[in-house]
Amino acid sequence: MTMALGTQTSDIKKAFELFREAAEQNNARALLKMGDYYYYGKGIESNHEKAAAFYKAASDMHEPQATFNLGYMHQHGVGLPQDFYLAKRYFDLVSVHYPDAYIAVSIALGYLGVHYMFSGQFEFGFMELDFDTVIIIALVLVLVVVGLLRYFVGQRRG
Repeated sequence: MTMALGTQTSDIKKAFELFREAAEQNNARALLKMGDYYYYGKGIESNHEKAAAFYKAASDMHEPQATFNLGYMHQHGVGLPQDFYLAKRYFDLVSVHYPDAYIAVSIALGYLGVHYMFSGQFEFGFMELDFDTVIIIALVLVLVVVGLLRYFVGQRRG
């Protein structure tokens, strides 16, 4: 099935209008989708502040994805002030209202902890490491440790 480009654009605008109408009726999923439309700029101009407002409204209705998105936005300072403590609070709320998201929340909290510890530039003696470099080094170290554990556990069994 092929669609002309103009049809896709009109479908996006139609979907946006339908979600907008549902959001006006305080539908939590529609509020989340409106936040997504504004966050990603799908069919409209991206506006992170409006996205945050829609996510907040959906989060107030215990929509877990919206709550998670607010945590991410606070962690990275996208559309909201960067605030690691509020980010953690939002991630914790996801765990409270949606326990099935345990793995995603655990990963987000781990990343938040590392981000908090290494926010900004740090000097380590003769070199400077930025946050992205520290993350890469940490991931490599985790892989090395896991590899060594697998090797030694295999040696004990064999």
